[in-house]
Amino acid sequence: MSKHRCWRLRSRPVGEISDKDLELCVEDMPVASEAGQMLIKTLFVSIDPTQRIWMSDKAQYMPPVALGDVMRAASVGVVVASNDPAFAVGQHVVGMGGVAEHYIGVAGQNV
Repeated sequence: MSKHRCWRLRSRPVGEISDKDLELCVEDMPVASEAGQMLIKTLFVSIDPTQRIWMSDKAQYMPPVALGDVMRAASVGVVVASNDPAFAVGQHVVGMGGVAEHYIGVAGQNV
């Protein structure tokens, strides 16, 4: 099976972000196996100050990123497999794909 890389939140930073807070993981490629899902290859990731807030467990405008989850980030990507008739392979999309080479996108949720 093909692999891809992603950054996962491992601990809540105290003060400055350290090497123990995020982990670069090599994992099996996600598979868009359900109706409405798309496999998206990330082309660009936006790294923003708000990500520091998302890493905390403080009350905020969005739920915090859960420990173990891929670090949340806005991204631009291209559809490489699609089970959604509204999205064709090769189509560019904007969404919350996270800091990952590939992700499963669903229209109206994270795309």
